[in-house]
Amino acid sequence: MASSHLPASAVAVLHRETANKHTSPNACWPAVAALRLSSKRRAVLNVICENMISIRPATIRDVDAMISLDTTGLEDKARQVHIRSWVAAEKAMVGEIDGVVVGYAVIEYTFFGQGFITMLQVAEAHRRRGVAAKLLMRLESACRTEKLFTSTNESNAPMQRLLDAVGYLRSGTVYNLDEGDPELIYFKRIANDR
Repeated sequence: MASSHLPASAVAVLHRETANKHTSPNACWPAVAALRLSSKRRAVLNVICENMISIRPATIRDVDAMISLDTTGLEDKARQVHIRSWVAAEKAMVGEIDGVVVGYAVIEYTFFGQGFITMLQVAEAHRRRGVAAKLLMRLESACRTEKLFTSTNESNAPMQRLLDAVGYLRSGTVYNLDEGDPELIYFKRIANDR
């Protein structure tokens, strides 16, 4: 097991923070951050924490949580309608930690017949913990086409870094969707053994 390569203090923190069923796995990340570890050992611990994230198809019971965590969901009635329709059409996946929905993603096939990740949202308190990456991997495995596209605003540097890190390539730019903030199109070739 990976923990055999970690110092005893790190293993003890993991056991303490995750062994009790009443302790949320969310405690894992602050505990990891507090340890004085090399970047390699910290990466191992982060992988263990990421394994606490589960991904599943969204259901109607998830809609309120999806709206709440969405950056515009509470104010934007059109977004609420979209979320409901994505769930009803079985196009959405949710990411959970300890049974709580902390992110969601949507895949559609309306972009020139190719898979397109229309939406990827993670609750602010759970960002940079692997939720978005696991959602992307799940959509990649579910994708019915050989090519998968997505996009993000030029101003969204964290999303650009994530897409670069998981193997997406820049494929173009669309201007004039959001005034002064071009939309960057990304692409990834998906294994065609589906």
